[in-house]
Amino acid sequence: MCCDGTIFDVAVMRDGDAAAAIACGFRTTVADDGREAFKLPCHHLNGTACTRYDQWRPSTCGKFQCTTQKRALDGDITENEALSHITAAWQARDAVLALLPSDETLSDARARFQDLAASTSSLAPQDARLVVRMFAFERLLDQHFRKPGKGRLPGGQSLNA
Repeated sequence: MCCDGTIFDVAVMRDGDAAAAIACGFRTTVADDGREAFKLPCHHLNGTACTRYDQWRPSTCGKFQCTTQKRALDGDITENEALSHITAAWQARDAVLALLPSDETLSDARARFQDLAASTSSLAPQDARLVVRMFAFERLLDQHFRKPGKGRLPGGQSLNA
């Protein structure tokens, strides 16, 4: 879920990775904090497999561990609990995707969610459904996959457990 854009919209690169990433065809951008990043989903992802796994790739690719992965490795949760978190995240993501037009990405939906959640006017029923599903999805990701302080809920809220 880190590579397919489920957890984040961009992957921040470490110093020195940008030039090589560009040379390898990564779609680079600048993250909100001004650091070099590449866009997610990564176009080097084929299904659930990285097509660059045995070649050079940005160092963040091999070093990133989500909160659930760290907790499972540390023995704080069981493998079955970790898999349950992953399954719940996939289901929540799929519930959001089911509401989107075919040309709208999850990243687009996140931006729309932020705008809708900040709106002071009444929402159309389809927009209200998106807000509810996106809130539940982002809350789940904040609780089980993102570091504290990296929450995505409107107003900068973080509901990390």
